[in-house]
Amino acid sequence: MMVYLLEGDATVADLLANVGGSRSGLSQHLKEMREIGLIDSRSEGTWRFYFCNSNEARIIVRWLEKLADQGKISQNSFIS
Repeated sequence: MMVYLLEGDATVADLLANVGGSRSGLSQHLKEMREIGLIDSRSEGTWRFYFCNSNEARIIVRWLEKLADQGKISQNSFIS
């Protein structure tokens, strides 16, 4: 989920399309991620957009992507 939030703002519907699962489960994860400061959200009309606001999370995800590009880990191990 963080990989998608690093790419730009996303709604719950956007994230569900990319990572699957249930709306309630995803909403719970988003709530927990907001509480610990990994992500934040903004409202536009009836839509809520989520985005990554943690530089530390950006560094970790980019590091994992680099390891996946080098074949040291499976990309599926951190994208799903």
